[in-house]
Amino acid sequence: MAKGAKVQGKTRASGKKKKRGPSSSDRGVKTRSMDEILGVKELEIADDEDEPSQHLGAILLPRSTEAYLNFVSSKIGEQVQDKEHMERPIGVKIELEDIEEEINYWQSAIVCYVLGANPPLHVLEGFMRRIWQHNGVDKVGTLSHGVFIVRFQNMEDRDKVISGGYIFFDKKPLIMKTWNPRDDFTKEDVKKVPIWIQLGGLDIKYWEDKSLFKIVGQLGKPIQVEMITKRRERLHFPRIMVEVLITQAFPHVISFINELDQDIELTVNYEWLPVLCEHCKGMGHTTAICKKKGPITGVTQ
Repeated sequence: MAKGAKVQGKTRASGKKKKRGPSSSDRGVKTRSMDEILGVKELEIADDEDEPSQHLGAILLPRSTEAYLNFVSSKIGEQVQDKEHMERPIGVKIELEDIEEEINYWQSAIVCYVLGANPPLHVLEGFMRRIWQHNGVDKVGTLSHGVFIVRFQNMEDRDKVISGGYIFFDKKPLIMKTWNPRDDFTKEDVKKVPIWIQLGGLDIKYWEDKSLFKIVGQLGKPIQVEMITKRRERLHFPRIMVEVLITQAFPHVISFINELDQDIELTVNYEWLPVLCEHCKGMGHTTAICKKKGPITGVTQ
């Protein structure tokens, strides 16, 4: 009786219904219904193995998303450009009245440089104050390397210096011109320069200006005869200033036919030559003796 009850109890216990979760078929139904609700269609991929990148792009970045990202990127770029434009300073315009006072101050100045040399400021200033001591030199300054500005106390003194003829510093011509607010005063490409020459072996009867100008006319344009030569204070050689081309030849011997139809040879000594150095682009010396190349053996400095 007890056994029967026990068995019967087991039977009852086993007869209880077990809790069950959703089956795979249930999940399938729910997934399809959710897809239908969201409107997601099944992705179809063609069996084309030659173009996998196009399919990958379609999977990772739908067209609508790609267009949105492009739009956002373009807007960000426009904002960056607008910000840079706003931060950029607006150009400032200088009017004539802003610089009028400074222009008036430098109106009585000249700009100058020594052709073939770059002397220090204090050396050139001492030289100018000495030769123009009666011309009211007010200020001497440097505009750039080798280019100087000299201000005079008035326009009259400036004009006297400009019209006073050529000035030489260490036998090299001093190039001068009046300052103005328009030009960029740097060393210009000079084609003609004045130089001093000495004629050796010339009889004193040919030292008059007419004869000297004819003789040295073979070398260039005669400008003037040195005052010592004109006064006959030195009878070793005549000294004449001649304007020459930088690119011309400079012979050391010239000749002329005298009044007796005789051929007379003369030696020419150039106190300075406008020789262009290919190394430093300076004038007055050759590349072979250029000091900026360092010490050169076998060459007498």
